[in-house]
Amino acid sequence: MSSDDTPPPSPPGKPILGNLVEFSQSPFEYCREQARLGDIVEISLVGQSIYLLTEPEHVSRVLAGEPERFDKPEFVQSAFDPAIGESLLMSSGDEWQTQRETLQPAFYRDRMSEYASTIVETTARHIATWEVGSTVDITESMQRLTMRALVTTLFGDDVPIDQQTVRESIDHVVGRFGSVVSSMIPHWVPTPTNVRFVRALWSLEEVVDEVLVYGRTGDPDDQTLLSLLVAADRAERLSRETVRDEILMFLIEGYGTTSLALTYIWYELARNPETWRRLTDELDEVVAGDRPTPSEIRRLDVTERVVTEALRKYPPIYGIFRETTTDVTFGDWTVPEGSLLCLPQFVLHRDERFYDDPAAFRPERWAGDLEETLPEYAYFPFGGGPRHCIGSRFAMLEMKAMLATMANQWRFDLESEEELSLTMDLVARPEDPVRGTLVSRSS
Repeated sequence: MSSDDTPPPSPPGKPILGNLVEFSQSPFEYCREQARLGDIVEISLVGQSIYLLTEPEHVSRVLAGEPERFDKPEFVQSAFDPAIGESLLMSSGDEWQTQRETLQPAFYRDRMSEYASTIVETTARHIATWEVGSTVDITESMQRLTMRALVTTLFGDDVPIDQQTVRESIDHVVGRFGSVVSSMIPHWVPTPTNVRFVRALWSLEEVVDEVLVYGRTGDPDDQTLLSLLVAADRAERLSRETVRDEILMFLIEGYGTTSLALTYIWYELARNPETWRRLTDELDEVVAGDRPTPSEIRRLDVTERVVTEALRKYPPIYGIFRETTTDVTFGDWTVPEGSLLCLPQFVLHRDERFYDDPAAFRPERWAGDLEETLPEYAYFPFGGGPRHCIGSRFAMLEMKAMLATMANQWRFDLESEEELSLTMDLVARPEDPVRGTLVSRSS
């Protein structure tokens, strides 16, 4: 509250339900509309107040300036604890620091060229099965590709994973995380969602155990993520439970976000022929053969702008939640201790204060000095502060390499070019399948 005890602006709501009905009908659009009320807006969902923070300076304070005053909310911790409660995503303090230092070498810059070659080779094998005129569920295809590349680059070429089983299990696990209501119900309560969740978690844990057996037989000097985790386990820097949770975290987080970003990229490229022309002109100029080399990938500026713009318009991680550990004053308002904050990328990334025509897909907006002039947290698809995504550089490389390899040979004609309706799952995903017909660039 402010000094005169006036609460932050809040939309009118119904008794008990608050703003739940309007929010449920179109959560992304509803939050964008309410953000116009001010930099801090209080939304009520069945008695739970959520404060939307849409001023980049406030977001910076939460993520980078004073992170000790903001913790992960209890409902987030209880939801994730059964699956990845010991992972880097959920840990804190000295434990988090040890985990970060253990995992960081897998994402050093000098590892990127090796990863790029592996990703391109994996992508080439994936598209070798594509046929002209075939109709493809683009999201499902990108999921298969992303899982294959993730496993190969971070765990090893021959790691024993049934990738279909892993993808299906992750979908069930995410199904529980994706619903605020489901995530607030203890996982041991036998709701249909929880039953699927527990069975899927058992399946994933069996897979991870097999991966760890494989990892212990590998080269101890290897710098893959798996070898680093096995070495930390042997040296007792990390517990066996922590190592298992780290692997699960990378499977869950890395698989869903990248495949969705690629889906949105293909969707927008099909709807924007001029952007497609710029992209393919660059590929024709820079890439000498069918498959881009690591040095060529680094020179693909238009390709990188396409990825950057997709992450702006469709950030897969659409919001970051924190809980205040003390009373905190933002501008004219003091938010009480124990309040739930939402830092909504999906609002800030489409804010007219920072972007001209924010609803349009315009990669060329990043060709000038926009990135230098933007407030720091007007664009933050990978989070920020000390807890920013450890795999952000890898994710950008992965998307550029995959897109360049695919678009050098193929494009999609969409079944429908209507504006996408998104659902607020663990990640922002299309409500309906995004399908397209394969067209060869050589035809």
